[in-house]
Amino acid sequence: MNTKNLLKGIILTIVSLAGGFFALSVPFRIFSTLSGDGVRILFVTEIAVYFAVGMIFLVVKDNKEQKKRKQKQQQFARQEKINRVRDEWYNIAA
Repeated sequence: MNTKNLLKGIILTIVSLAGGFFALSVPFRIFSTLSGDGVRILFVTEIAVYFAVGMIFLVVKDNKEQKKRKQKQQQFARQEKINRVRDEWYNIAA
């Protein structure tokens, strides 16, 4: 293993540990400093954000599926046109 990969691994590990610590410590600090109403507002906001992200994901996924369907239809239409032209040429040649 060369030193460049080892250094990358060490840096990635340190950044991951720091990110994990930050991700776990922030909610506890927020909940200890907020009042009951603040916690409820934060909870509702968090649920709304999760819902919005989920909806965005579904819209993007649906758009990709529609694009694939449209592309397949175009390919099918093109293949039919190619076959029709080929048959017409065969009829002209015969």
